Amino acid sequence: MENDNGEVDRDFEVLRKAYTETAESVLGKPRKKKKPWISEESWQLVDEREAINKRILSTRSGRVKQQLRTKYVEKDRQVKRSMKADKRRWLDNIANQAEEAAQSRHMKTLYDLTKTLCNERPKQCAAVMDKDGNILSRKKDIQDRWTEHFKEIVNRETLENSITTADVKGLHVGEVIQEIATNEPTLGEVK
Repeated sequence: MENDNGEVDRDFEVLRKAYTETAESVLGKPRKKKKPWISEESWQLVDEREAINKRILSTRSGRVKQQLRTKYVEKDRQVKRSMKADKRRWLDNIANQAEEAAQSRHMKTLYDLTKTLCNERPKQCAAVMDKDGNILSRKKDIQDRWTEHFKEIVNRETLENSITTADVKGLHVGEVIQEIATNEPTLGEVK
């Protein structure tokens, strides 16, 4: 029985590898294009740099490795120059679009372009700790901790030096409070 199980696993690995390699050769490797300014030429240079690195890792000869490392360093410089130029072009394009939007008074477009350039997503810290300082990860535990926190805030004990109604009776409160006009506002007040 164990022999059959190992055979099935081996067959599965062979099939998985065949499908993966075929998909990569036909469709290409999937890229996460997080940065919209990177051009296809830059991605091509990145692929070439990656190929050089693979050759470095697979080569045993020290002399050949040194030659490949020199090539890799040069290709890395090309990649960085290309990326920098791509980003500069992208930023200039966005700036030109923003200028045109400002001149034609399209404020929404201007706002969106400014947001694209300036807004980084704020880092969200979702860590909630219990009273002992341990980080809570389960949603139910976090909700219970928030409930406990707000109950403590709302249901506080009265402080020793808080003002009571007996203290207020000795004050002449009527002199301090002035009457506030509740009439409709006049046209002059609105202007």
